[in-house]
Amino acid sequence: MQVQRPHPTAAITAMCLMAAVAANFFTLDHGGQALTYFAGALVLASPFAVLFLGHFTLARTWRRNAFLAGGSVVFAFGWAVASFAMRWFQAGWVGILFFGVVLALLACLYLLLALVIPERPNRQAV
Repeated sequence: MQVQRPHPTAAITAMCLMAAVAANFFTLDHGGQALTYFAGALVLASPFAVLFLGHFTLARTWRRNAFLAGGSVVFAFGWAVASFAMRWFQAGWVGILFFGVVLALLACLYLLLALVIPERPNRQAV
């Protein structure tokens, strides 16, 4: 896999990642120091990190980049449900790890689905 220059649509995924980390950092209440809050926020925002890495490694044309950016919007709904469930049930670290792993695995499957989109080998992202 080659790492290439990100497409401008990667900014959508980056904004979703930053918003998810910031929102969970300030609103989750699982006790502990600031580092544990940040770690919990990163775990819940893991699907956006997976999709953001996909922009650098998997997508070379605008089609796959747009597909990944659209996936960020779709995963924002799943993240919102998981984040709400964390606040409602006060599940702690077990819930954070459960939702983080489930959302990250779904994001990995979404990346595999992006491989179905055809790309011309001689075209680069603009």
